[in-house]
Amino acid sequence: MFHGLVPAEILKQYCDQHSIKEFIIPNIMTYDHPHRERSGRVILQRRIFEVKTMRVDSRMNKYNPRNPCRRAVEKRVAEIEAHYTKQAKKLDATFAAGNNSNPFLSAYKSYGMNGIDSLVVDHFGEVNKGFKQLICSVAKVAAECGFRLSNLKQTFNLS
Repeated sequence: MFHGLVPAEILKQYCDQHSIKEFIIPNIMTYDHPHRERSGRVILQRRIFEVKTMRVDSRMNKYNPRNPCRRAVEKRVAEIEAHYTKQAKKLDATFAAGNNSNPFLSAYKSYGMNGIDSLVVDHFGEVNKGFKQLICSVAKVAAECGFRLSNLKQTFNLS
């Protein structure tokens, strides 16, 4: 995920000396994800996705009692983003100490809209805002390409 984005000498050091704990491995990585800009122009972006499900939590500690309007899936998204940012900063400290350009963090932030796109589904089927946007954008692109639900049913043998 860092090839072509992190300077070669730092990347070589990372590839030669990293440990499994230092890996940053997203669930899904795309290089040609369509994104419509405000001007209406469609560009292809590199994006990384992390897919998570949430289990039933009897203590409900995934919810913030001080802010009941904040949904559990959105809190989980914030945790995922913080984890990825922390991992990228650790890589910068380990392999690019003294380099003020923070090559790993910059490379991570170059994906999509400032880093990881989290797709979170909770135990009641609730999804986060980013997941809803992805579903809507995929549906729009499919419609522009002439796909209909009936076509998808036939193509994938769905009943």
